[in-house]
Amino acid sequence: ICKTSLSLGLAMVVVIGLLVWWALTLMSKVCAKEGIYVYSNLIKKVYGKPLALVYDVVVILYTFGVLILNQTIIFTLLGEAIYNLFYYKQFDSNEQFLAESFWAYPYVKYTVPYAIGLGIIFPLCLIKDVSKLRIASLIGVVVLMSIIVLLIVEAPFYFKHYLTDIYDENEPSTHLNIYHAERGFDNTLTFFELCSSMFYAYVTTIGAIPIFNSLQNRVLRRIQKVVRRTI
Repeated sequence: ICKTSLSLGLAMVVVIGLLVWWALTLMSKVCAKEGIYVYSNLIKKVYGKPLALVYDVVVILYTFGVLILNQTIIFTLLGEAIYNLFYYKQFDSNEQFLAESFWAYPYVKYTVPYAIGLGIIFPLCLIKDVSKLRIASLIGVVVLMSIIVLLIVEAPFYFKHYLTDIYDENEPSTHLNIYHAERGFDNTLTFFELCSSMFYAYVTTIGAIPIFNSLQNRVLRRIQKVVRRTI
């Protein structure tokens, strides 16, 4: 967001939020009307078999991409945790630890992600009733709110650090980009990186239908109540 300008980044957040709200509202109405709570079956019912087949292919490809992404994120977070707990004195930063320590050795880079996939992600994929994950979801909400509070509390200290140690009046690359949205379209094309992150939030709306299905009283009013809380 800082590379593409704060104004453009916030505008994209608003746009994606509206798209997610529109998609979830539309899906909730269709699910309640048709009584179908499986996304592929819903597409087959509304759009026909050809588009349902296209969707199935896209989901398979998307699933592999998400698995790789999750393994990469978990692997990176584990490395950062190990650095902060045990190796913060030997290395100058998380990035240096991840690039130059044993965590960058090939046997670690391949063994740990495979273990994460087989030991954590694969068993979770076998769960048919997502309501079993409601406690984990509540923990996730608490953690997310804690991060928001932490960011607000520490923001003045980070800004002071930026002014004293990073900002250079004669070096434009150190200046905060608030209004210059055109920088997102230079030779780095960072605007499209921003889009990929934002639209990931939109794609995950397909995961709402199993949540709708887990409700004991699946009426439109209750489904849309879930939608509003989610947004």
